[in-house]
Amino acid sequence: MAWKVFGEMFFNDSSAMRTNNPYEANMFYIPAMTYAYSSNLGDTLVHATRVIDHVRATWPFFNRTRGLDHFMWLTNDQGACSWPGATHPEMANVIKVVHYAWHHPFGKSLPSGWDRLQNKHWGCFHPLRDICATPYWNGQAETAAATYGLAGSAPAFDAKVIPTQRLLFFAGGIRHHEPGYSHGTRQELHRRFGKGQHPNVTIHEGSFPDYTAAVRGSKFCVAPSGHGWGIRLSQYMAQGCVPVIIQDDVYQAWEDLLPY
Repeated sequence: MAWKVFGEMFFNDSSAMRTNNPYEANMFYIPAMTYAYSSNLGDTLVHATRVIDHVRATWPFFNRTRGLDHFMWLTNDQGACSWPGATHPEMANVIKVVHYAWHHPFGKSLPSGWDRLQNKHWGCFHPLRDICATPYWNGQAETAAATYGLAGSAPAFDAKVIPTQRLLFFAGGIRHHEPGYSHGTRQELHRRFGKGQHPNVTIHEGSFPDYTAAVRGSKFCVAPSGHGWGIRLSQYMAQGCVPVIIQDDVYQAWEDLLPY
């Protein structure tokens, strides 16, 4: 949803931020709409390549900088993980706005699943070029307003009161048969706590009765990845549960601005 909200705001912008004169522009937005082509789990590379080839052949601005001043949203599950690296500079140079920012620093041992990536230089995300943006879900603003009493509404959650019902909570897919899923985080937590080993910790496989009440009644909520990015981080923050981020080598949204 984030790419749609951005597009609506961008194309309806009447301020000086957006110009219709490309010779005045410092940056160029490519509305590739890759999610509409690939959906959540599909590969964006084929569609994005054709879009970039069209942009390069139609206007002079991309070739002027080899794409360094062009940006594109890639909000599918694994973002730019299927894109090539330095061997294809016309693809690598584009600024990618993603939700899944898996980046592997040089000098560390290779993480599980790294061998399947097209770009083994920096993976799915380059922290000096790309942007990890916050995912957006329907009802997000209304949920946050109701939780914290924004816009004059009565709060459903008191941030000064620490919930005592549950210390740690997670409910969702575990997938023990897929060790690379969530980088192994969900599976390990379920092995340690999934059978009630700790009375104040709930790590539940599958759906959970009255999920919203369980989140709001917990002090901490686990925010792992899945196949790619996860929506839980923003959901927990909107519902008043402190997210516990367990995502090695994965940058979070606006990490260069927010003190995670």
